[in-house]
Amino acid sequence: MAPSTTGSRAGAYRRYADVYDLVWRAAPYDQFADLCLGAASRAAVRPERIVDAACGTCNLVMEFASRGYHAVGFDLSDSMLERAVAKRRATRLDFDVALGDLRAAPLADGSADLALSLNASLNYLLETDEVVAALSHLRRITAPDGVVVVEPLAARFIHQGYDPGRHVRDDGFRMDASHELHGDLLVERLEWTVEGVEGAESYCQRYYDDEQFEAMMGAAGLVVVERLPMYPFIEAEPARGRMLWVALP
Repeated sequence: MAPSTTGSRAGAYRRYADVYDLVWRAAPYDQFADLCLGAASRAAVRPERIVDAACGTCNLVMEFASRGYHAVGFDLSDSMLERAVAKRRATRLDFDVALGDLRAAPLADGSADLALSLNASLNYLLETDEVVAALSHLRRITAPDGVVVVEPLAARFIHQGYDPGRHVRDDGFRMDASHELHGDLLVERLEWTVEGVEGAESYCQRYYDDEQFEAMMGAAGLVVVERLPMYPFIEAEPARGRMLWVALP
């Protein structure tokens, strides 16, 4: 049976927002931030305004805000943003959130010195013209002397499979992730239990190889200046094989 593509239109991660922070609470967001800032520095950019597109519950946005940057996150999932707002209230960190689509970024031209879209967010867009539209909006919201950093789906998730971090057991929380491949589509199912309450969600991503992705970056008017491996800068196993693409608008 062919996988559904409705998740691309409606936005991924709806019920999963309930447990997203439980799954990712040990992620090294400080190192993610360091890596992105280092990429900006090598591109001769010293950012003050940082935008995280498809920000989830704003964990990376909060890291930048804690360092004094003007940080903004936007996401298509209102469930994710509800949790981001609750965390902003609890921590009293100063950052902004907006509801918006990667294909129509809800920010003004030149809003960012550093625009990010990490963790394979672009791969939820299942058609190349959608990816080009999203990349074009990232270029649009980035200042002419700014930089764009994106992280497409790593090839190992398609060609080698990936298990670490897909099965979580911690203090009454259980989460299991499984996936199926349909050509260049990865269909993942998440199932979890929190204190006896069960939940599940499925979503779909399309893999674009390096040649395709570079062509889409060019079509969006972005000039790739670096491809930056996460590993070994981030030594945790989930970083192995992941790559940041650094581009100028």
